[in-house]
Amino acid sequence: MPCLHLHSTSDGLFWNVEPLRLIESHVDDPLYRLAETKKLLEEHDKVLKASICRTDFDLLVRERLKTEKPGASEAEISERVGEAWKAIKAGRLEPSTFLEPVELLLKRLKKVIERFGPERVPFAGPECGLRAFPTYGVAIECLRRVARTCKMV
Repeated sequence: MPCLHLHSTSDGLFWNVEPLRLIESHVDDPLYRLAETKKLLEEHDKVLKASICRTDFDLLVRERLKTEKPGASEAEISERVGEAWKAIKAGRLEPSTFLEPVELLLKRLKKVIERFGPERVPFAGPECGLRAFPTYGVAIECLRRVARTCKMV
């Protein structure tokens, strides 16, 4: 089944590409939230791959550090991100602690399935690319969490 990962779904041209049946985008893409998506999926006989976890590791680190220190300035957060990377590279900080938990992945997957129906969401996985992860082991852990999540629905 031909698939296309879209970095932006603001241009709806992809709906009219007939051989393209499977569509996916990033976790927070409006594609997964818009009411009209269900109608368009049915009209154009397309299905979704639910992107259920982020793979932008820098963003994951930044978001975690922001929650740990609410109200911190961008400069403080940037400094803490740099410190986290130094600790990861020195082996003093386990990078997988920044991965999103299975509970969050499950919440996202259930929401997409409830909105569009299981027949329109036959696949789920991480966003595109695992290259941003600092180690192979972290990428594998990300995939483990996705697999665990998929087995729960």
